[in-house]
Amino acid sequence: MQIPGYQIESKLGQGGMAEVYLAVQESLGRKVALKITSAWQSQDPAFKERFMQEGRIVATLNHPNIVTIHEIGQVDEQYFIAMEYVAGKSLSEKIEEGMTLEESVQTVKRIARALAYAHNGGFLHRDIKPSNILFRDDEYAVLADFGIA
Repeated sequence: MQIPGYQIESKLGQGGMAEVYLAVQESLGRKVALKITSAWQSQDPAFKERFMQEGRIVATLNHPNIVTIHEIGQVDEQYFIAMEYVAGKSLSEKIEEGMTLEESVQTVKRIARALAYAHNGGFLHRDIKPSNILFRDDEYAVLADFGIA
């Protein structure tokens, strides 16, 4: 699989709508998370619109606790979203390792701010779960995956 302008390095994960890869945006030399639909899913017009809507929604949300979208696009029958690569762990992983009370409180505050900001912009996340909360440098919580917002 190839997306022009991006060099795919490895697979990061797979969700219900797409697969996510670690890639390098060649024009800027920065690492990104590249969310790519499968060709068969892209045949469904409703799915295609939901996927592209996710990119447009998150691109309008400029908040330090919401993952940043860099680009959305289409290559042949595949659709993609290039977004900020968050190198830290997920909240699921942090919970398994054990979090202090202070870490837990800070995480809840940051995600609550992100949700309030999105809600004030007219969007509901609708899929809050530990795997959709990621950490920059294992400290700073950010909200990801607005796929069903």
